[in-house]
Amino acid sequence: PILTVTESYLYGCIAAARGDDRATVRQAFGPAMAKVGRIIEERAWTFSDDYMLRGVIRGLCGQKEEAIRDLAFAKKHVIEAATENKCSAAMALVYAWNGERDRAIDLIEEGLTKPMLLEPGDVTNLTLVDLKFGWQWDPLRSHPRFQKILASPEPKTIY
Repeated sequence: PILTVTESYLYGCIAAARGDDRATVRQAFGPAMAKVGRIIEERAWTFSDDYMLRGVIRGLCGQKEEAIRDLAFAKKHVIEAATENKCSAAMALVYAWNGERDRAIDLIEEGLTKPMLLEPGDVTNLTLVDLKFGWQWDPLRSHPRFQKILASPEPKTIY
């Protein structure tokens, strides 16, 4: 059941948020990673959301290349622009957690001007409130460009 993915996904997010080492984060995400992997393998077709979830998990675990591959696949197969922007936000998250802060901020700056499907508690939500208070953006906190984004008003969405 999806609840298994959700529980272990949350445990992994907690481990990442409190700054645990990558091995501990991978272990916490383990059941979620296994479950989403099985879902992807067992379906004759897949949702881009499945690949997006696996990409975010891999990115938070330090598996940057695998995460980027999953997110590129997800982005290629999305149906609506709002979900495409969610893939870009997930990519920004992966870059932020894997030392590519400028690339992450480039995607954030672009993403803040595009429509996005927002879901409560989703680590890929991209609003100024999420950027200011979400643990997932902690790797960017000290970057001057990120601080400038946080000090600016929310940009207008371009449809």
